[in-house]
Amino acid sequence: MSDIYIDAAYSSLIKYNEELCGDHVEIIRRPDSFILVLSDGLGSGVKANILSTITCKIISTMMMGGADLEDTVETVVNTLPVCQVRKVAYSTFSIIKVYNDGRVCLTEFDSPPCIFVRNRQLVKIEYENRSICGHNIKQSHFSVLPGDMLVLISDGVIYSGLGSAYPLGWGIKNASEYIAGCSAGSAKESTDALCDKCRSLYGGRPGDDTTAAAIKIQLIKSVSLFSGPPINPADDERIIRDFLSADDTKVICGGSSAKIAARVMGKELMPSLEYVDPQIPPTATLEGIDLVTEGVLTLKRTVELIRDYRKSGKLPEGKNAAEKLTRLLLAECTNLNLFIGIQKNPAHTDSDLSGDLGLRMLILNDLYKLMQQLGKTVTRKYY
Repeated sequence: MSDIYIDAAYSSLIKYNEELCGDHVEIIRRPDSFILVLSDGLGSGVKANILSTITCKIISTMMMGGADLEDTVETVVNTLPVCQVRKVAYSTFSIIKVYNDGRVCLTEFDSPPCIFVRNRQLVKIEYENRSICGHNIKQSHFSVLPGDMLVLISDGVIYSGLGSAYPLGWGIKNASEYIAGCSAGSAKESTDALCDKCRSLYGGRPGDDTTAAAIKIQLIKSVSLFSGPPINPADDERIIRDFLSADDTKVICGGSSAKIAARVMGKELMPSLEYVDPQIPPTATLEGIDLVTEGVLTLKRTVELIRDYRKSGKLPEGKNAAEKLTRLLLAECTNLNLFIGIQKNPAHTDSDLSGDLGLRMLILNDLYKLMQQLGKTVTRKYY
């Protein structure tokens, strides 16, 4: 099962009256695997933030450098001191490593257990206890399937509602059942929902740093997006041939681009006259293409909506062309392939920019970066 994609996200609440979160998350994508690290620093505020950040950085740096899990854990537990008063480590951590074939190695050190959900049902994880440098480390090896979700949490989730709705805190059982109930959504939607629930249980004043980090296993879903005429009209057929070569979802952004595709494909381009949103031009239809939109205005609004999603975790409704494209790129795309023609369009050139940098090119560059920041695999080819 080498065709899986890892959708990953995390959400955090900062302890009331603190400025920094004492939890830290690192996400690492390697050619052969994916790694998620969550660390919870002892206490709260600046000290906890530094401790958890150092822990995650040690782990991520070593694993990025190819160190095996045993050496990594040994380095961390030897580096972290133990609080002489509470007799606990100054920073706890959990590591999930998922290989491209679906194998998982889960490692936990003094942290809440990982929550494993399959088909909205909780799956029990079997652990083995290991002693590394005198520290008890819990480890588990298992495999995941498309649709599975793994969630790491910090203590703040378990203790939310402490002394009010739940005298002993919400607890791992309630948190796990809640996650199972909302696991049909994306990793971002699930972590946001869990933290929103914890915020409510804390009465809007979190009594501890609270973090949920999730990964959801998905099948690879590729989208090819073509925008802009090639600089040499003789390359019209080549860009369309390359664009159509893969068996994936097809999107064209731009009237000139759509006309080129229609001519090369020998199909009729059918513009729509229905303006759902007066600020965004309507879509068009072209046989063999899944979505055809206008260029600069639609792409610019799409980039804005993706930025909004990164903050809110909420997908747009999908009414106008930009919202449809945003939903497609966020919810139905793991790999984005951009086919970009670099012929300048005088109507869309910003006079303040150098001649080679049209507004469309800047917007597509922003889209490229945003999709990468969201963990998508993005390629681009210029013509």
